[in-house]
Amino acid sequence: PRDRAALLQDAVKMRADIARHKPARGAFDVKLLAGGLVDLEFAVHVNQLDTQVGINPRLRSAIGAQVDAGLLDPTMIGAHATLSRMLIVLRMLSPHCHEPAPEQRGPIAQACGFEDWDGLVAGFGAARETVRAGWSQVIGRPDKLDG
Repeated sequence: PRDRAALLQDAVKMRADIARHKPARGAFDVKLLAGGLVDLEFAVHVNQLDTQVGINPRLRSAIGAQVDAGLLDPTMIGAHATLSRMLIVLRMLSPHCHEPAPEQRGPIAQACGFEDWDGLVAGFGAARETVRAGWSQVIGRPDKLDG
């Protein structure tokens, strides 16, 4: 078993180091923005190390196991799906991590499972808030989520 306080302190420090050395490149950097995929992965991995629940190399499976165990809110499943789809689609169609050109927005939104760009932006915001809440639930330091 790991010392929980040390584990949490290490997670906060590692996340801060990432934010400092590799900051988000734009408003649509799905991975590195606060509430993005890196923060989701940190929350899941801290739970894995702390509780040994969801020890699985597939993040989606690990999230599902932790939801089933009551360690993560079920909304984390949808947040992961939204962020993962956005990461893949934006890397292909708009890799600069800034808002895509107007003519790209509709196809990007639809490829991510949304009807339109406004829906995608709202879904992205909701996913990030879900991840922030998950970080706070697991790590307990929402003030240290700065990426």
